[in-house]
Amino acid sequence: MENNVIVSKITDSEGAHVQNEFYRFINEFEDTNGTLIYKEEIPQLYHSERNTLFVQFNDLFSFSSTLASALELQFYRALHLIIMDGCNDDDIRQRMQRKEFYVSIGQIKNKLRVRELTASKIGALTCISGQVVRTHPVHPELHKGVFICDDCGTKIKNVEQQFRYTPPAQCSNQQCNNRGRFQLDIYESSFIDFQKIRMQETQTELPRGCIPLSLDVILRGELVETIQPGDRCDFVGALIVIPDVTQLSAPGLRAEASSRDRRRGIGKEQEGITGLKALGVRDMNYKLAFLACNVTASVASFGSRVLAREDLDHNELWSQLSENEKKVMRKMSQDKSIAQNLINSLFPDIYGNDEIKLGVLLMLFGGVQKRSEEEGTTLRGDINVCLIGDPSTAKSQFLKIVEHFSPRAVYTSGKASSAA
Repeated sequence: MENNVIVSKITDSEGAHVQNEFYRFINEFEDTNGTLIYKEEIPQLYHSERNTLFVQFNDLFSFSSTLASALELQFYRALHLIIMDGCNDDDIRQRMQRKEFYVSIGQIKNKLRVRELTASKIGALTCISGQVVRTHPVHPELHKGVFICDDCGTKIKNVEQQFRYTPPAQCSNQQCNNRGRFQLDIYESSFIDFQKIRMQETQTELPRGCIPLSLDVILRGELVETIQPGDRCDFVGALIVIPDVTQLSAPGLRAEASSRDRRRGIGKEQEGITGLKALGVRDMNYKLAFLACNVTASVASFGSRVLAREDLDHNELWSQLSENEKKVMRKMSQDKSIAQNLINSLFPDIYGNDEIKLGVLLMLFGGVQKRSEEEGTTLRGDINVCLIGDPSTAKSQFLKIVEHFSPRAVYTSGKASSAA
């Protein structure tokens, strides 16, 4: 006979208090027009493509400074909010019970550098900026698992997963002593979209002579597939500690002694095993990661106005310019020495090497994709430049200037190439 047992949870009193105050904020906050903007937004979350409620931190602070401070200090403890509690429609509530919801908080003033993320910042709501150097594919993550005991058939629901596959420690049936034989019911378990990216600090925040530090950022829900490598973004979220499961997949130590050791240790067969490491057991290691709840572009261009994407249409880019900037652009288009002037403007501190400067400049502009009519061969418009030269010939200076000028460039060196 199958038994359905729900795992009892330990209540976090402080986190529950912050959640209750947040519920009150959602139901009672009004904008300048007297509209309950967040309460009216909740029924829209039952759509299949919506699962995130976007909240401005300034609204939280104006509603209750105590709530804003508590949420900023204990953000990760109050992160798992049940948005459906603020919905009055029973039909919508029934649909929303099958989904996992998130809260995205923006306009955080507490902006830190990657080097300033220490153990004291774990769990707190912070904002960091950096450049995306690598994105991983989106895959489903097991959020709450439903396990079936192989011995008695008891169904154990709502087993939370902490960034690794975590089966129940023991069967919830008091008459069953099973501690390790469980099967995952994938049909009743809940999965969410999960994407891991890698970001590193920019050259403007990098101290002199230091290698850029990298940090893994975890995106969930609507945030997945919103950024690409090379984007400079502001990430709002919490610093967390996750298990380093990659260390567990490393080759372990063999418990058997080699033939050479057996010849050397004749008569020592009864000594036994010195420890668990001799059996191949490894210690669980942990690493820091950043669980993001909000991502915004941080690249400023065209008069310090932030653009979400750098590859906009030329008409949209032209509309972003002021009248003075348009006048300068028209004047530059009539300049017969435009190439030399651009070279002198982009590389003012590097003497000579005009051919190399022109090649780097053309690489920044990019070419035009072509397709031959007879053979149908496609020629890419991307231009690649390989600089080879003796030491002290300004190779690194070329790289740093391009990285500083181009919005999606990633500077790396031989020591930090694995991070990029």
